[in-house]
Amino acid sequence: MPRIFVAALCCASAASAFTRPPDFAVAPAQRTELVEGVYQHLQQYYVFPERLGTALPALRQKWDSETFRKLDHAHALVDRMNEDLKNVFHDGHLSVRLAAALPPGFFDDPDHPDPKMVAEEEEFERRTNFGIGKVEVLPDGIGYLEIKGFAGRSRGEQQAYAKAMTELKDSRALVIDLRGNGGGDGDTVADLVGYLLDKKTLLQWDIQRGGKELEHFSAEKVDGPRYGEKRPVYVLTSNRTFSAAEECAYDLQTQKRAVIVGEHTGGGANHNRFFRIAKDFAVSIPYMTTKNAVTGKNWEGTGVQPDVAALQINALDAARRLAAEKLAASK
Repeated sequence: MPRIFVAALCCASAASAFTRPPDFAVAPAQRTELVEGVYQHLQQYYVFPERLGTALPALRQKWDSETFRKLDHAHALVDRMNEDLKNVFHDGHLSVRLAAALPPGFFDDPDHPDPKMVAEEEEFERRTNFGIGKVEVLPDGIGYLEIKGFAGRSRGEQQAYAKAMTELKDSRALVIDLRGNGGGDGDTVADLVGYLLDKKTLLQWDIQRGGKELEHFSAEKVDGPRYGEKRPVYVLTSNRTFSAAEECAYDLQTQKRAVIVGEHTGGGANHNRFFRIAKDFAVSIPYMTTKNAVTGKNWEGTGVQPDVAALQINALDAARRLAAEKLAASK
């Protein structure tokens, strides 16, 4: 399954890599090349081509304006383009960025990745523990697993999750913290969900431009001890929970495997790819969407609705109370 890249690195601890580069002047010719590059990539890759008939003229009207043509520095230009893309498309994965803000591997074709870039990315993910943050069993016997981002599926990623789940295997209940998780790789979501279900389960279909559907299952085999379906699981969310992190929450919610506690999530369900354009810029284009196996829908534009609403700062305490009540009732 291709990655669902997002507006932040898969690992929140590396978010500094997305610090905005210095501003620079943009000549009229480069601005035109940037605009035309966005149009071209939308026409070639956008997952919903039927929307372009009305969306592109609306975009052209904005970008042909005298006000837009006066923008001659990168930061202001990118900000304006993203505001217009948001207002026209309402798609959280569609954006323009400064290329210098993105790791080189983000420009790979997901079906034909550059081996050197893959190796560099895997080394980076190893340094950030594949997006896995704090892992502990709290004094009340409730396990806590913080996932800052879903790193790409790899042998190292699978071993990291096996280690984490080994530490949590004797917990009475489990809290998975996705409050600061901006997304990442859907295959890694499938690996995590595989620990929480007793058998391989169809989670969703990934739908390509043109309508071809690809089945996406939870992992059939996991390297660590399977947590199984009997113990309670709670997933913490915030308005920053996005993309693949939302997929994780939505999968577990629709499979009735977890209670979602926290805030309404960001609402980005499409898969995106980054393309370098006009030398110094990049465009993120949604090229696939999803359909949940239970609901036949996804969370694009709507987000995942928590089962128990709580401010993100209070979500962990709320989940622990729910777990304690559940465990007490089952005695």
